Amino acid sequence: MAPNAKETLLEIERRFINSFLDILILLTLYSQGGELGGYDIIKHLQADYGFLVSPGTVYSCLYYMERDGLLRGAQNGKKRVYFLTEEGTKTARIILDVREKLINFISMVLHKKCNVNLLSLQLSIPFSSKESLPDA
Repeated sequence: MAPNAKETLLEIERRFINSFLDILILLTLYSQGGELGGYDIIKHLQADYGFLVSPGTVYSCLYYMERDGLLRGAQNGKKRVYFLTEEGTKTARIILDVREKLINFISMVLHKKCNVNLLSLQLSIPFSSKESLPDA
């Protein structure tokens, strides 16, 4: 059975969130201006984007982001909280500064006929769980 528009849109949204989870976490921490636990980050992502991201996926991404110096984790009682490092804050500001260019780029890609055909081709390829992890 061919996918309908709603299914296709949900698949694109899911792939977008998984592919850019590190950026979404970065912007969530930046917008909250403080420290958040992993569960709090999951709740914010669900409230902001309407998707429930699995704890394993989020904590794996947090680990890679901490390893890459974008955030730091610290024990606060029984829970671990995360906050942006100077590099993470700088990266979040850069992303916000170039967001119009990113929106224009996505719009350009979706408006080009040949790229739309490539997009529909990619949707038929099964989603790989490796795509949910940031580059190591």
